[in-house]
Amino acid sequence: MHNTTISLMADDTMTFADLACLAHQNTDGVPSEADNAGRAGAAAAALVTFARCTGLDADEEPAATAVVDLLANLMHLCGGTGMPFCELLITAAQHYGCEADPTA
Repeated sequence: MHNTTISLMADDTMTFADLACLAHQNTDGVPSEADNAGRAGAAAAALVTFARCTGLDADEEPAATAVVDLLANLMHLCGGTGMPFCELLITAAQHYGCEADPTA
């Protein structure tokens, strides 16, 4: 297993194996409020679980495929339950913006 640095991976080169490595690095459980690497690791762990459940877990499978499929499935979930996916995505983007730039 190799060390995976998020900022060095492009979406078209990151594979499932890289994603699994990143998820494995997040062994401390819940990330701290100020730890973006921990947040990314927790997201990678969730994405690895999703990829394994849907058969997208071949080592050379592009990680972006799992991201797209998870987002589409979340859209199905929201559509079926009445949750406003687009509004939730906008809120998530706002949270990300604040977390990515703590001076903002």
